[in-house]
Amino acid sequence: DMTGEFVWHRDENVIGWALLKHEQEIPAEEFIYYSPAVATPEQLKGFPTTFLIVGTLDLFVHEDKAFVEQLKKAGVEVDSFVEPGVPHSYNVILNDSPQTIRFKNLRDEAVKKMFK
Repeated sequence: DMTGEFVWHRDENVIGWALLKHEQEIPAEEFIYYSPAVATPEQLKGFPTTFLIVGTLDLFVHEDKAFVEQLKKAGVEVDSFVEPGVPHSYNVILNDSPQTIRFKNLRDEAVKKMFK
C-alpha cells in the first residue's frame, strides 16, 4: 500500500491534527466537523450534494471511499471518482497532466449539475 507515501505523508498528518487540536480534546459529537468520514449515515442525512475525487496514492483514499459509502447510505447524492496512480493534490502538482485535465472536467460537470 503506497498511500500516504507522496506529497502529504502520515507523519505530516499527525502534525496537522496536533496543530488543529492545539492540546484540546475534540468532543465526540463535534468530531464529525473535523473529519466527516467518521460520521454515521444518520449524521449525514441532509448533507448537500457532494463531489469527491481522490487519487489511489492519496493518504485519504480509503477514508474518502468510506465517506462516499456513508453519504450514499444517508441518501445523499454523490459524484465520486478515484484516479489511479496519483497522490494528494495531484491537480495542483501535475497541472497539465491528463489526470488533472480529467479532474477539472469532472469537477466542472459536477458543479454545473449542482446548479441546474
